[in-house]
Amino acid sequence: MNVEKPMIVLHGLLGSKVNWRTLCTIEGISKYRKCLLVEQRNHATSDHHGEHSYEALSDDIIRFADEHRLDKFTIMGHSMGGRTAMTTACRYPDRVDGMISVDSAPKNEQDLHAFGSFAERVIDFMCDIDAQTEPRPTMQETLDAAKSFFDGQAQLVTLVHRSLVSGPGYGPSDPVKFAINLKALKTQFANIPYFDETLRFHGPALNIVGGRSRMYEFSVYQKVFPNYKES
Repeated sequence: MNVEKPMIVLHGLLGSKVNWRTLCTIEGISKYRKCLLVEQRNHATSDHHGEHSYEALSDDIIRFADEHRLDKFTIMGHSMGGRTAMTTACRYPDRVDGMISVDSAPKNEQDLHAFGSFAERVIDFMCDIDAQTEPRPTMQETLDAAKSFFDGQAQLVTLVHRSLVSGPGYGPSDPVKFAINLKALKTQFANIPYFDETLRFHGPALNIVGGRSRMYEFSVYQKVFPNYKES
């Protein structure tokens, strides 16, 4: 492992650091990079805060880097994590030696109706479940309701499942408890598709776009990241 080349790796909305664990153990990556998997605020084991903006998320990354004594690091993120990665690189260029964004463009998509519609549906569903107190649904009842509500769509049911508190003391018959900060993600959802297009980063940058993801003209990427190379 090359401990001299740390790479902070970020999950997407409703994800967790576990999402990247397998990929980061692949020899082609682990041999050259020390991957540091970070749980972003309001998700899984991370702290809950009322604010959920990319300025706050990027500040969190710098605090994490300071705590781990990382003067320079590469940062990679998927979806929401990609926007955090891009924002961190632009706001703290002296700390970032390279940026990789996966399925996330340096584009303000707040006016794009389709952005995150599936994630918003999942959050709305979980908020409705969380509002039920008498009786409180169990973990299993919540998953059964999710399968019915989302008509068996495995991807959406999995997002609900991964958002539940798990581990010792939490079984299928226990009252449901969510690991994510539903209130913050619901009230601040409009911040998630946002990106400040006035930002710039002149260091090495790479954008990876999956076959089913939205791809913009090359100029959209190069405006914010002048060192993007068209291939």
